[in-house]
Amino acid sequence: MLYGKIPLNLSPAKKGNIENFMKLEQPETPTMALFASAPFDTYKMFTDLMRETPGDTLIIPETKSRQFKYEDGSWDDENMIAIEEMSQVPIALNTIISQGEGSKEVTIQSDISTPHSHFQVFKGIFESTETVCHPVPDTDHKNPKTSDLKNEKVHKVLLLSDAAYCYLLITVERMWDPAFPDRDSLITNNLRELMVKIMRPLAEFLVHEKDSNDQCFAPLFRFYDFSKSEETCHDQLKDLMKEAMKAYEGEADKVQQLEPVARSVKNLLSLQPYCHRPGPQPTS
Repeated sequence: MLYGKIPLNLSPAKKGNIENFMKLEQPETPTMALFASAPFDTYKMFTDLMRETPGDTLIIPETKSRQFKYEDGSWDDENMIAIEEMSQVPIALNTIISQGEGSKEVTIQSDISTPHSHFQVFKGIFESTETVCHPVPDTDHKNPKTSDLKNEKVHKVLLLSDAAYCYLLITVERMWDPAFPDRDSLITNNLRELMVKIMRPLAEFLVHEKDSNDQCFAPLFRFYDFSKSEETCHDQLKDLMKEAMKAYEGEADKVQQLEPVARSVKNLLSLQPYCHRPGPQPTS
């Protein structure tokens, strides 16, 4: 997952970008192509494509045991649907749509659903005149690099954010690898901790840090190359956490914000020896 180039363009939450999300989630098939490089233009078109896809290309037998299931304790919601045979695909697709993906409205309620479909949410943001976003830099060249901000005090936190993002991607990849022994801990120790208790608070920390132009910083989601060090990925992440906190020595409120993140980083499951793999490296 990390060793092939992943196209990712970052830009502020302007009207045009919000409109793209709204178009992607629209419940109708568009009258003209929206995204030239994609085999489908909306989530509805994706689900229609899945219904037409032959089962032998959609179901991978080796990954059946890696799916989230209430029965084996890998998920805490007994309504989770595991796709083990083709007959379960329409059930799962209908559930996803009814919870708000690619539909006009939410038709069922669950712990993960909202009162509105995703289309309604993005449409509401797009049409609102009161939406306020953090003033993140809107540069002429897209995709600012973490390495461009070495002179900024917040640089170490940006590096930590990049590394946490890549640790999450490796975690997701390992979750689907039958050779990785401790799948349940990847879910409880890594997946949830990284998304909720590490990446989210780091993002909140960054958007309250300002540059010389009074603009906010934000997570850059850049590639962090763990293979450049002999240390384990987990040890590297812990070292980056220490460096980020050291950068704010003397600012008790900032250190206090980062302390819960440090505890969560410490509790992550190590991905060794599955973390370092040779292969072509994306540029950072």
